[in-house]
Amino acid sequence: MRRVSITDLHSALSDIDLIFLPGVAAQPNGFLKIAAKWPGRLNQAKLVTGFVSGINDFSKLAPLGAPVSGFFPAPPQEKMQFSLIKESYLGIDSRLRTIRPEAIVVEVAPPRADGRCALGVAADFTETVLSAATLKLGIINSCLPDMPNAPHVSLDEFDCVAEHRSSILTVSDAQPNSVSLQIASNVASLVDNGTTVQLGIGRIPDQVMRALQGHRRLRFHSGIITSGIRNLAERGVLAPGTSVTAASYGGDADFYSWLHGRQEFVLAPVSHTHASATLAEIDRFASINSAVEVDLLGQINAEWVGQRQISASGGLPDFALAAQRAENSIAVIALPATSANGDQSRIVPVLVKPPTIAQGGVDIIVTEYGIADLRGRSATECANAIVSIAAPDFRQKLRDELPG
Repeated sequence: MRRVSITDLHSALSDIDLIFLPGVAAQPNGFLKIAAKWPGRLNQAKLVTGFVSGINDFSKLAPLGAPVSGFFPAPPQEKMQFSLIKESYLGIDSRLRTIRPEAIVVEVAPPRADGRCALGVAADFTETVLSAATLKLGIINSCLPDMPNAPHVSLDEFDCVAEHRSSILTVSDAQPNSVSLQIASNVASLVDNGTTVQLGIGRIPDQVMRALQGHRRLRFHSGIITSGIRNLAERGVLAPGTSVTAASYGGDADFYSWLHGRQEFVLAPVSHTHASATLAEIDRFASINSAVEVDLLGQINAEWVGQRQISASGGLPDFALAAQRAENSIAVIALPATSANGDQSRIVPVLVKPPTIAQGGVDIIVTEYGIADLRGRSATECANAIVSIAAPDFRQKLRDELPG
């Protein structure tokens, strides 16, 4: 292990062909800012990244001048050469084992007395890439908390280590509106005390978390968990012990500081959080996610708005399938019945793009107009239940399109 300044990482990467940059709250902000100023930048290399649509700032990759591949689509306005790799979140971990990036740049919390550093607030795919990379570059960032129940890496595992303090990526809670509040109330009524909850991210999941503050003995197991979990912890909603497990956490600087030293919070890699063997051991599991559209067959679109792909499947297939297989568990999709201006139904006769979740892949669909429980129902019964929670102005048109 060689101690260097962060600017010296440029020379360490000079002969590397493929570099991995972590995403979500592991986005290496300090490195990206400095690398954008390097002569020649990284245009002799290729990048593969764990950046996630709607969370990470893809514009920070463009100045590096390198072709980028990733598992979530970059916004169309970003001026860079980008290629999308289609995988579920667990599939990303497997694909990275095949791709085997040569180098990884990862931020870590300050070392303990034994020289081991916590992986901050996001584990995701870091351990997988660290095990395969031939060049491991570590950046000690004093802004990162040391979570006791998180993966820790010895400084000796890195080829080069720099120290650089930089802010952690902020993940803001979406502001509620009357529709999201009603949907959240409907969803919360499906969750019993003592349940293990998985939540996606966005306006509706954020409000579901708030709507659960009257519950007790809840556990959480998700890909990413946002700062609303703090309110639940302080209100005594969480079960005793290590009651929260995530591959990453997202919030503001105050939330990240609050996580420091907390024994009840577990940070684990995707190979654990999304693995079928892990999820099979959870009893009373509620997988709750949002979507763009639902059709009358019960198929789910969580990726496309019209002809534009705005996201990827993420962990939705992993968690929904696990919830369907487990006893006393439910796979829930919650979404507004219409577009924001109310002129388009988000319940449609049939999807025009390949579904993120196929027919029969979820148990319950929720809108602000009610709850459609699809379990044990025929295709016609499911379609009628879905129509019943559409916006009233669109119900007759949807009935006219009911499958025969």
